[in-house]
This record gives sequence, structure tokens and C-alpha cells, in this order.
Amino acid sequence: MLPAKLPLDKLPAPEGDLRVALGWDEQRLAPVWHDFGVAPHLMVFGDAETGKTNVLRLTIDAITRRYQPDEARILLADTRRDLLGMVPEEYRVGFAVDGESLTQLAGSAAVSVGKRVPGPDIAPERLPRRDWWTGPRLFMLIDDYDLYAGGPGSGSPLNPLAPMLAHSVNIGLHLVISRSTSGAMRAMMDPVLRRIWELGSPALLHSYPKEEGKFIGEARPRTLPAGRAQLVTRRGVRLMQIGYAGP
Repeated sequence: MLPAKLPLDKLPAPEGDLRVALGWDEQRLAPVWHDFGVAPHLMVFGDAETGKTNVLRLTIDAITRRYQPDEARILLADTRRDLLGMVPEEYRVGFAVDGESLTQLAGSAAVSVGKRVPGPDIAPERLPRRDWWTGPRLFMLIDDYDLYAGGPGSGSPLNPLAPMLAHSVNIGLHLVISRSTSGAMRAMMDPVLRRIWELGSPALLHSYPKEEGKFIGEARPRTLPAGRAQLVTRRGVRLMQIGYAGP
């Protein structure tokens, strides 16, 4: 029932703060929304040429359509530099092409957004309003995360941000991370990816081989057309076609 390719103009425009229509659900052929205001992060897994980078393109399109540069900034990590041209210069706050530069940018971002973490003086009713800090929200978009992360025991270049992940909704911090499914079980030992999953953020799981096994939620390996993915949450799994935001 799902189309082989779903043009981006077939999806509703981004709305709210920030709800993005990722694609169509298989059962209802209705839009599937990701609400960054509820689940501040998103993980994307898959084999090569399955559509992982397209999810980042779709996210960039949503950010730049929904926000002005003084409302949202983008920190981009992209070894192939395919995405840089999609991010207008006025939205850019950093660009990393290797693990060292990503570690430095993550450290700087941690200092900046760390000042926004609510202290004991912030009443619960103020949390949704986020009125104790000003400035743009920060979206960190990382393609091919496996090319940045070090070997076993070396930690993640995003480790400086780990203490802030639980506060992300309140401090305007959002991570969208794509990674190959090669060594996927080991990948989920990464402290940042593991923490993102523990906090209830979903994952898009594109086609990947059965030898990688079952590594996140209840999703199992499937051979899927490019652009099709399993949306995996702690509540279940559903199949969807991702909106195509390519050139």
C-alpha cells in the first residue's frame, strides 16, 4: 500500500514547536508525526543507501521552514559534506567533519545549553514555558555517526552533552543521529545512543541484514526498499514510508 517514493509536498507542513511529519503509516496511509517538543531526539539506523541521510534532509527542511535563524540554529556533522549546502549560513552554528571537531563543538554546545538547565528555583509550571532562558534552540544533526565515534572504551564525541539529555525538552536541545547498522548491537552500548533510547526517543530503522540481529526495541531485521523504515518506540513497531527530501 505504501508508495515507492513519497514526495515531501505530499506531507503536511511542520507545525507547533516542533512537529515534523516524517512520512506515511502503512496501515492508515496517514502522516506520522515526530514531536520534538515531547521526544526531543531521533535516531536513524540502516544499511548503506537505504535513506538515512534523507531523514536529516527532511529535518533540515522542517527547521528552516518553521523557524527563523534567531529561533533555531543547526550544528551539522557530515563527513561527506552532502548536507552543508542545505543549511543556510545564517542557521549554521558549527560544522564537524571528524571526531575531534565534533568533540570540540559538543563541548562548546554543552557549555552554552548547560546554562539553561533549570535549577531548584524554577517552579514546575514554568518548565513548559521555558521562560528562564532566551536564545535559539539547538539542533545537532549527525550523519554517519559511526565514523565519528571511537573504538571500544574510547567514549562518544557527544559525551559532554550526556548530562543534559534528560533536560533536553526544557533547554531546547535536539539530537538527530544517523548511523550504519554495521555492528549495531555494539553501537547501542554507546552511552549517548543508549541514553537517548532510555529517555523514550524513537528510532527509524531502515533495511538491514539479518546477521545484525535484533538490537533495539522489538524490531527485527527486514529487507525494505530505500526510504521505507520501521518506526521503533518503547511501545511498539510500525512500518512507514519516509518523505523524500532529496535533490
